[in-house]
Amino acid sequence: MASRDGSALKVLKFGGTSVGKDGALEKVAAIVVDSAKANTGIIVVASALSGVTDLLIEAADASAAGDAAALCGRLAQRHVDVANRVGGDRAAEILAQVNPLLEALEALLSVPEPATAERRDLIMSFGEMLSNTILSSLLTINGLSSELCDARSLIATDGTFGAAHVDYNTTRAALCQKFVPMPAKVQCVTGFIGRCLASNKTTTLGRGGGDLTASLIGALLKADAIEVWTDVDGVLTANPRIVSGARVIPTLSYEEAMEMSYFGAKVIYAPTMSPAMRAGVPLKIKNTFNPHAPGTVVRAKPGTAEFKIRAISSVDDITLVVLQGSDMVGAAGVAGRLFMVLANKVNVILISQASSEHSICLAVLPAHGPKAKQLIDTEFAREIETGVVDPVQLHVDLSIIAVVGSQMKQIPGLAGLVTTCLGDRGINIVAIAQGSSELNMSLVVPKSDGPAAVWHIHDAFFHGDTSDAGSVPAPVRNVHVFVASDDGKGWTDAVNVREKECRERNARVKVVGVWSSAGLKVPHEDIVSQGAEQQNELLPGMRVRIASTPELTGADFESLGRHSPTSDSSEEKCARDEEDGRKFFSAILYHARGAAASRARTVLVDANRDSRCLSFYKPLLDAGVTILAVPSVQTSLHLAQSFSRYLLHPRFIWTPSCGFAPSTCAALLALRSSEEDEAVSITLKAAADDLMVPLRALLGSAAGEGPAPQIAFERDEGMRPDTYSIGITTHMEQTTLTARVSGQPTIPQLLRKLLAHV
Repeated sequence: MASRDGSALKVLKFGGTSVGKDGALEKVAAIVVDSAKANTGIIVVASALSGVTDLLIEAADASAAGDAAALCGRLAQRHVDVANRVGGDRAAEILAQVNPLLEALEALLSVPEPATAERRDLIMSFGEMLSNTILSSLLTINGLSSELCDARSLIATDGTFGAAHVDYNTTRAALCQKFVPMPAKVQCVTGFIGRCLASNKTTTLGRGGGDLTASLIGALLKADAIEVWTDVDGVLTANPRIVSGARVIPTLSYEEAMEMSYFGAKVIYAPTMSPAMRAGVPLKIKNTFNPHAPGTVVRAKPGTAEFKIRAISSVDDITLVVLQGSDMVGAAGVAGRLFMVLANKVNVILISQASSEHSICLAVLPAHGPKAKQLIDTEFAREIETGVVDPVQLHVDLSIIAVVGSQMKQIPGLAGLVTTCLGDRGINIVAIAQGSSELNMSLVVPKSDGPAAVWHIHDAFFHGDTSDAGSVPAPVRNVHVFVASDDGKGWTDAVNVREKECRERNARVKVVGVWSSAGLKVPHEDIVSQGAEQQNELLPGMRVRIASTPELTGADFESLGRHSPTSDSSEEKCARDEEDGRKFFSAILYHARGAAASRARTVLVDANRDSRCLSFYKPLLDAGVTILAVPSVQTSLHLAQSFSRYLLHPRFIWTPSCGFAPSTCAALLALRSSEEDEAVSITLKAAADDLMVPLRALLGSAAGEGPAPQIAFERDEGMRPDTYSIGITTHMEQTTLTARVSGQPTIPQLLRKLLAHV
């Protein structure tokens, strides 16, 4: 699209974090300069510096008591410091524009008047005026002609101070008069503020008002694009504070973006979408601090999604209002009366109703719960008195999890996948709601389970291969690895480096727990559900509930190293090792029992230098855990006979790090079943002496309860240095095995072997 005179037009909106951090304004200026090179018209809308709006509100309240001087001084110093920093030797030019505004603010705050909504709006307007004044001056210093534009001359509103409603017709006329034709100078427009048509007084547009200003300007002038610059790379598939592996969504529809905004996504606000959606102007979400990242584009037709759902968002704290009664079934007008009594008084976030009309659930903000109960109880007082309906119940400490995606309706059974994912993890769904469009599936869960619910749904849906629209992707193998080794970091690094290789094998591998000589890192130390703990059946006395499976990072291994020095062999260290071991295997067991929810395979990599893990093999294998045993050279000889009971188990993988072929060890272990009085003779051949000692030890450890085998050693210089042969003779048969020593397997080799088995 283009503005009315046919020239290209782009609207750039910068949030508070984009203009408030050290060095941020300089980045904003560079982005504007680059954009101006490619576009005829540039309109910049900047928010107040981060934290300034809150300070202004605090100053307005303090002003009522005549005590705003200190806060006013802090505000002034903040902006003077920024002007000096960005302006350098030309800071005086910026301060010449900033100081009059600071003086006007000081004069306003010095008058002790009540902090009415009207007065607050006027005081808050200084935040945007100051930041845009500094930005406009900085652009001029950088050689880009620009001018400040007070939005009060453009955005016309009603008199609802604090959250004013825009008069679109008057605003459109003012915008066209100002920007058609588009001025040559870059326009720095103050976001968030407007002017009341009736009183000509300053108003503010409420939460997200700066974004709304940019959207209004872009939509009414029919801009080519509206870019919202923030401090993240785009709209993510989940809250990154809950899901560290959340992905950037390349494209979204307006409706999907509005659903996400409504249910907690803070990057974009629902009111911002409406003007752009009506005008068909695309919104782009970009990162000020990573401007070359592609970001997220919000438009009418976003294209085929890579995954079955677009994203998961959440409202962290809600109250469920429940109206129910046996005589409500089939009764006409109950729902109508319920919604009428709450209209314009209580904001309802979610509605869930049983088909029998026996109960109606409404989700509201906690602050609105008591008011909603009072209004409904009053409206239905007669029915409550006669027992037709029950008194309203309030269920508190709940969260809403919203699963969003325009393609969800094309995938049979998706709702079942979501509910099964949570049910298998022990997360109770209190209520559920889904519209006929199937754009959004909302679930109410206990607040304590909210983060875990988001994490598990994301893990189940965003770690699979891509698929054609309308089809269900083939099940992906999610492989969650617990490592008992001093090289847990090596495993994590190998997994990260070979992520593409894992995906080609239709697998996603991640290290989620490590037990080493330096300490312990398992999921329940990171995120623990506040729900009832479960008794550990494997290790009595240990109580743990695994609420999620965060992936370990390099920082985790640094914290491991701070537990204790590895050389410590004190009783305290031994006790700590024993306690860590109990926690480690408890975590594996409970993780395995819930792994079906995300089709995950749980794996133990046992690369310890001792036998500490052996006693747990059987219960872990019984629980569905795959075990990759990689004992050290010395340990593998000692443990060979202990491994014999697991060699044929389908989930047991033995890779002796001493390099002797498993077939060799298996054959030698057959000696354990020889008759007590059976004589056995063994002939060992190798080219190198350095193979004799470990093979002798291996043979000795494999000997049964009968007479000691007769062992003969023969050096065969014609054999390869890495080749050996073992001849075993009993009274019934003679067997000769020839194999090569493979050497110490690397972690990447072990990873490939693991992928081949799980």
